[in-house]
Amino acid sequence: MDNKKVMVLGMGRTGKAVCAFLDREGATAEPFDDAIPIANLSDLICKNYDYAVVSPGVPLTHPAVVTLKTNGVPVLSELDLAYINCPSKLVFAISGTNGKTTACTVLHTLLSSVGRSHLVGNVGVPWIGEVKKIAKKDFVVAEVSSFQLEQNRVFKPYAAALTNVGEDHLDRHFTRERYQRLKLSLLEKAAIKVVNRDDPVQRGIAGAVEYSTLDPAAEYYLCRQNLYCHGKKYKIPYPSRGAAYDADFLCAFAVAASVCGVRGRFLTLYDKVKVPPYRCAYVGKLCGADV
Repeated sequence: MDNKKVMVLGMGRTGKAVCAFLDREGATAEPFDDAIPIANLSDLICKNYDYAVVSPGVPLTHPAVVTLKTNGVPVLSELDLAYINCPSKLVFAISGTNGKTTACTVLHTLLSSVGRSHLVGNVGVPWIGEVKKIAKKDFVVAEVSSFQLEQNRVFKPYAAALTNVGEDHLDRHFTRERYQRLKLSLLEKAAIKVVNRDDPVQRGIAGAVEYSTLDPAAEYYLCRQNLYCHGKKYKIPYPSRGAAYDADFLCAFAVAASVCGVRGRFLTLYDKVKVPPYRCAYVGKLCGADV
């Protein structure tokens, strides 16, 4: 990477982490941000860049991105750059409309019980800033947003899973259908695909492992304190931590078990995971109504 000239678009947390990585690797990182006044965008772009790295917050329709592509400059996402430079390819990616942070936190906890795991991505930890800490046999758990998937070119997770796919970020993706296609695209390059049978958008994907809290026909099915794996029943701690948590736990468990096999310690960790607060949660009654 020595002597490479790289434009970095977006100077938020991810862009700064990308610049720091490139500087350490001997490349010349030139930051670009809407907050930096530029007299002539075309002159700036046409500086013979080897490639550009775009932060998740920068849409592909941004004039700088369009100009780079028009001039034949390869444009990578931070996910792409991190994947290329990460020593480990044991990458487990989870996306979805809701619950992906919880599912990633659970998966990171499960994998940490059998090896060394790193939690990165949309959880607030740019993956590129962690690659030097990751060994070849380590696990990498990446939360992936639709913004990141929109920019993805070479990122190829070993295992990929979705929590649920609804409708979000239409100010950027414009239609529900395009948003859903972006989410489903996470599965395309993965060796192991894990999907939510309870979600009509995901149901019936060829070659995928299914999990469910409603349908016993799924490979992984959770009902109260009984967790069924390919028909075999296991017990998890009781009482339940709630329907939303159960679905997210099952998603993570299905990924971990699909790769590592069913481990007794995975089951015992059900009620020990330190999960982030949900954005939507039941808080009690107000004027006789549940809120």
